[in-house]
Amino acid sequence: MGKVSRRDVVGALVAGGMIFLTIVFYGCAMGIHGETIVEWWIPATVAVVMALVSGAVSGRFWARVTGSGSMLFNYLCHVVFSTGLFLTLFYGLNFAFADKNTEHYENAVVERKFSKTRHRTRRVGRNRMAPGEPYKVYYLDLRLPDGRLKEMSATLGQYNRRHKGDTVALPVERGLFGVPVIKRRGRKTEVPRPNRYREHRPYR
Repeated sequence: MGKVSRRDVVGALVAGGMIFLTIVFYGCAMGIHGETIVEWWIPATVAVVMALVSGAVSGRFWARVTGSGSMLFNYLCHVVFSTGLFLTLFYGLNFAFADKNTEHYENAVVERKFSKTRHRTRRVGRNRMAPGEPYKVYYLDLRLPDGRLKEMSATLGQYNRRHKGDTVALPVERGLFGVPVIKRRGRKTEVPRPNRYREHRPYR
């Protein structure tokens, strides 16, 4: 068995770090997409095009990261990584720098409520992970005023209080790139239907 050089170790750490960042980027983009009113394929298309174009000048960098001389392989690595990066930048900047002066409420109607079962992970060895105990996450499908359907996460309390046909008032602001975002944290975000409740109740 050949001796492992310092260069090999550094290369493996860099490659592992890039894989980790790629997972983080896509996770962040998916999370913030849930608070952004836009069809997913629009920013995804822009991000892919930018990644494809920028890949033309990144071959040398990715050859060092992957240790491969294959131009096609390195180019694909760049496209996958950069697409996630551009998506995160778009969603993150658009959400973080939304214009508070444009805040308004848009009424959406609950079309469906559902839950998904997920599993926590547990360590079963030094480098092995296995599925742990199950838990549920809750969602509402909301029909926006323009007719689009928006899937949004909900707490268990929100899930139990909402029913099909209820009206949900969403606090919306114009994002940095002009794409509307939903600013729910710390806000009053739900308004029950008048025919079910005699008075509006605050979101809790």
